[in-house]
Amino acid sequence: MAGVRILAVVVLVGWIQLTWGSCQSGLFGDSCSYSCHCETSCDVTTGACSGECDKGWTKGGGLCQKQNIALKKTTSTASGVYGNWYPSNAVDGDSDIAGSPRTCFHAGKSPSDWTVDLGRDYQLYDIRIYSRDTFYWRNANSDIYLNNDTSNICSTLPNSTSTPNPTDVTCNGTGRQVTIMKQGPGGTDGYASALNICEVEIYACSPGIYGVNCDTFCHCLNSSCDRLTGFCPGDCRPGWQGQRCDTACNNTNYGTSCNKTCAWRKCLATNSSCDRRTGACDTGCLPGWIDEDCTQKCAIGKYGANCSGLCSDRHCSGKSSCDHVIGTCDFGCEAGWMGADCKYDCDSKHYGPNCLGACSSRHCLRSSSCNSAGACDSGCETGWRLADCTVPVKCSDGRYGPGCSQVCSSRNCITQSFVCDVTGTCPNGCRDGWQNVDCRTPCPSGKYGSNCSKSCDSRQCETAQTTCDHVTGTCTAGCREGWIGADCTEMSPVTSGVIGGAVVMVVMLLLIGGLMICLLRAGRLKWIPPNGTESRKTDTGYTGEISAHAHISGVNDPDYSELNDVTREREEKSQYDVIQNKVHENNQI
Repeated sequence: MAGVRILAVVVLVGWIQLTWGSCQSGLFGDSCSYSCHCETSCDVTTGACSGECDKGWTKGGGLCQKQNIALKKTTSTASGVYGNWYPSNAVDGDSDIAGSPRTCFHAGKSPSDWTVDLGRDYQLYDIRIYSRDTFYWRNANSDIYLNNDTSNICSTLPNSTSTPNPTDVTCNGTGRQVTIMKQGPGGTDGYASALNICEVEIYACSPGIYGVNCDTFCHCLNSSCDRLTGFCPGDCRPGWQGQRCDTACNNTNYGTSCNKTCAWRKCLATNSSCDRRTGACDTGCLPGWIDEDCTQKCAIGKYGANCSGLCSDRHCSGKSSCDHVIGTCDFGCEAGWMGADCKYDCDSKHYGPNCLGACSSRHCLRSSSCNSAGACDSGCETGWRLADCTVPVKCSDGRYGPGCSQVCSSRNCITQSFVCDVTGTCPNGCRDGWQNVDCRTPCPSGKYGSNCSKSCDSRQCETAQTTCDHVTGTCTAGCREGWIGADCTEMSPVTSGVIGGAVVMVVMLLLIGGLMICLLRAGRLKWIPPNGTESRKTDTGYTGEISAHAHISGVNDPDYSELNDVTREREEKSQYDVIQNKVHENNQI
């Protein structure tokens, strides 16, 4: 199973590396977040070292991710030192067990102890102790405890019988201080049985690695996973999920522990990719949103694409909020500006708020420039007032007509306005059912609709209607059979089809009749009376000449000549038949 797990990790990390590209020398793995700890560079995908590990690191499963965390750390003893056999000698990286004072520690009395401070808490598992050659018995049966708590014993060295040197023990616990304590006889010569240690190696896995040999990956966020199970104490690093944080996010989620949803981003394109770590939108963000995953609104005072628009640059009318997407001005624009965010100035032909005023619609006294307010340089023509000379003098704003008695807003214009000229004219015409220049007069009786152009009598109502709405002409009792629409003026598809078919038949009959007449006149077709005999005049003085009446009938000469030839052939055949009959009778006699 361990081999399968390592293979799965290698394949997954390899895919990650193809996605993220090559790491710089000395780094490998997911986001290039692991250090090789090799004397030479390791594989950028798997982290495998082809050579030896750096000093202080041990190879496991081809990786150099198992560290001796006791190396060069602070040491101490409460039992004194024999000669120059200092406690620091046991963490100097020299595991020579020959017995030289320069490489080993020897306590000055019994009971004896030796302690190393690892600098911070570590989850511990395996410890290797090198005893002075032939003097292992001095360290046998010693207790190992953590954090200066003699009751927190995590391991005990075995007795001296057949114990290998160095000696590997298991210390499964979490701690910063590791102490080796040896009980002894005491007395002035107690040093003879006191601790005599040449090197102590305490191992821990690199962050993101677990297992007895530190050869399996986990991806915990800001913490190490359990040395044996690989479980993470908190969240996973972005792009990972599961108890061991060793399962990549699926294609719909991203971020820490895969807790963010790709669909919630504000990417410019709906088909944007979704990086499982960052959620980055490869097409950029919609207006009003920023950050790599496009989930952060623009800061206050900014809006638009990439939050590049400044609310202070707008030309809003009055005090306005500033929508983070398009920066809309709540009450429109100042004179001379237009657009939702009022950042576009008017062209040379328009003026005023939102550029709704047309320079050509003013009634200036003479030719005038047209600034943002549309003011006339030389004043207004007679009958007009205001700076842009667009309001008649006779009436106040919003009124028109004789005595300014009419209100502009009461008209029924297609395009409604609260301002109108002195006549109240609707420039784009009236709504359905209304007439006259100011569109305040309903259609006369019997008329309705646009420009009062429809007749109530032309409707096909089910029953006679005494009323006819001047706007819609609606038939309140419904339509006659074959008619549809509110005003029953549209022929139903079925009726239209019947009428259409009848028209086609009439046309075909006319065409056939015309064709027969043409054939009769051309002599190609003859009329035969109902008795079945042809009506023909016999002329004994026939000479084979073409009669003059052929021209009277309108038949041309070639056609009539052809008809004469046919007639002559028939007469000759009749005479021949008479002679034949007579010969036959004589033969009978």
